[in-house]
Amino acid sequence: MVAMKVLVCLLALRLVMAATNVIHEAGLGPAVTNQMFCSRDENSHEETRRCPFPFQALGKECYYFGKNPLKNWQEARSHCLGLGGDLATPSHPYKLYSYILDNFASPAHEWWVGASLNHQRSGFEYITTNEPLRSGDWHPTLPQARPGQDCAYIHPHNQRPWANFPCTNVERFICQYP
Repeated sequence: MVAMKVLVCLLALRLVMAATNVIHEAGLGPAVTNQMFCSRDENSHEETRRCPFPFQALGKECYYFGKNPLKNWQEARSHCLGLGGDLATPSHPYKLYSYILDNFASPAHEWWVGASLNHQRSGFEYITTNEPLRSGDWHPTLPQARPGQDCAYIHPHNQRPWANFPCTNVERFICQYP
């Protein structure tokens, strides 16, 4: 009887592994695997959220990673609004930053997020909540208040997520579903 239970368990494990390989070969990645087989995010032990297509769960937040074509900040925001979301305003910027570094082969691209310079308050804020971005989350020499560098992006080349560019630059972008 014990041998039968062990055999059933091993067969179930092989099925899960085979399904995981199919998912990865299809280019759908670990997020789909986690949604199919796990009720919790493996790294944080927090409940994951179900997200509408084309968004994917990262903890309790839903993101869409726009890679092609590259867009300027306003075009990226329009694209996100068209999907029913907006540019990302992550509650955990380092979690999103780590996800980008771990899951996209080419970290050479920056990613627009939903934060911009509020000229009245002289600081960068999330566009949906007007919450200021924490100063400790910026590249050490930024944000620079140079004219025209009013839009924030995730900077994959250093140890802190935020940096700022001219809004007219074309980059990848991250949408977030409310």
